[in-house]
Parts: sequence; C-alpha cells; structure tokens
Amino acid sequence: MCKFLCFALAALVAGAASANVYRTDAEALKETFRDAEAVEERKLVLSREERAAIEKTLGCKLSDVVMGAADSFTFHVGMRGGKIYRLASAITALARSEPMRLLVVLSAEGAVESVGILAFHEPPQYKPSKKFLAQFQGASSENPPEHRRNVRNIAGATITSRQASHAVHLVLLVARSRLKAASHDVP
Repeated sequence: MCKFLCFALAALVAGAASANVYRTDAEALKETFRDAEAVEERKLVLSREERAAIEKTLGCKLSDVVMGAADSFTFHVGMRGGKIYRLASAITALARSEPMRLLVVLSAEGAVESVGILAFHEPPQYKPSKKFLAQFQGASSENPPEHRRNVRNIAGATITSRQASHAVHLVLLVARSRLKAASHDVP
C-alpha cells in the first residue's frame, strides 16, 4: 500500500512538473508585432460549410485537433504603411492527451514565418524542439505541413508531431478561407 501511495504521489508530482507555460499570448504577440504601426484583432467563426471543407482537407475533425471551440479563431493582424504585413494566431491543440499552445505567425502572403510553443502540458520529452518547429517555416495552404511527408517526426512523440502539423495546417486554412475574403491584401 505504501509503495502504491508513493508511486501515485511521484506520478502526480512528475505530471505537475511537466506542465509549462513559456510565454503568455500577450508577451508573444508583443514580440511578434514589435515593429507594427497597428495591430487589429479579428475573431472568426467558421460556417458549417467552411468547417466541413477544412475537416475534409485535414482528414480529421477539428475537435480532434483543437481544444475548446473548434470553429472559433482569433487572428492578430499587424499593419505597416496601411497594409497587412503579418498575421498571428494562438491555437490550443491536443498534444497526446494534454494541451499545447502554439503561436503560428504568417506573412502577408500566407506563408508560415514561425511557430512557437507558448505552453506545453505533456512530459518534457514530448515537447517539440525549435528544430522541429523550424520545419514549418515557408509552409502555406498550397504547400501545407504534412506529418511524415514534409514534417519529420519527434522521436518518441509521433502523436505530438502529427497534432502540431494539423494545428499549423488548420491556421493556414482558416487564414486563407476567412481572412482573404475579408480583405484583399490578406493571404
């Protein structure tokens, strides 16, 4: 009985130790848009048709990728000289069984500039490295990130790799379908 209680307590402590918040959304957005003249926040809700089309493209349900409201997204749009130069969306995706929060930054042309980890609540060995995240740079809705095609696995963290790929692809698809329709100079 004592061994079981000690093991359970050790598992709880290890689990709590693996939950890390690295940066808040506000901190990451401030850094991302440090040279913007203005930043607009745009909240987007997908229609049933848009959601179905995106799920078909992704090959899975949005609720399998996104934690929380699977059809509601917030984009931050950075402006310079009266034109959009950068977009960013923070998305909470399911890693294996716990959440990871990613900040996906897109150029005005719709290509991934960067992907950063804001929070990761799985054990540290499953956390995507900077090298892994760099694989997403240059991805677009026309050349999407696809797990095991153009995005290599994290050794021992196949599910996290696949989920990160889906989350970035999802942001690209939403940006293309909704923001392009709302503004002529958005990807």
